[in-house]
Amino acid sequence: DMIDELKLNEKYNLLNQYLQEIFQMEQVDIIRNRIMLKQNGAFRDLNEFGDGIKHFINILVTMFSHENTTIYLDEIENGIHFENIDKLWEIILNVSKKQNIQIFITTHSKECINSYYKVSKKMEENDVSFINLSKNKQNEIIAIVLDTEMLYSEIEQNHELRAW
Repeated sequence: DMIDELKLNEKYNLLNQYLQEIFQMEQVDIIRNRIMLKQNGAFRDLNEFGDGIKHFINILVTMFSHENTTIYLDEIENGIHFENIDKLWEIILNVSKKQNIQIFITTHSKECINSYYKVSKKMEENDVSFINLSKNKQNEIIAIVLDTEMLYSEIEQNHELRAW
């Protein structure tokens, strides 16, 4: 299973570190074929927790389990408390570099896009493309592509990026 694979690849401790930082969880593990989280010294089934922590673990395990590849993450902010979105972006940017992963992420959330801007600017990230897919008057799907500089400019000018 993937948790055991993370233990073998020495990424298990990093997963637990991120869970501690964001969710105050001490440890994730497989016990009796169930994913369990340790909090306040006791293990509880992952299903007793909200969708945000499940989504977060899924994103991290996926990234830690792959190297030198491309990953597609849909609606990354779903279930993640708005206060944790910045940290999620920071982790995604750091792990993707370490794992040499190109990530395609979808979102409809202005807050998520603004969070990405804030974190990527702080981390001096400059290898980004923002792609907006929309339909023109002929009902054809068109792609508008912004590089990092254009994306930052659009956000700084408070332009709407979700729908043009």
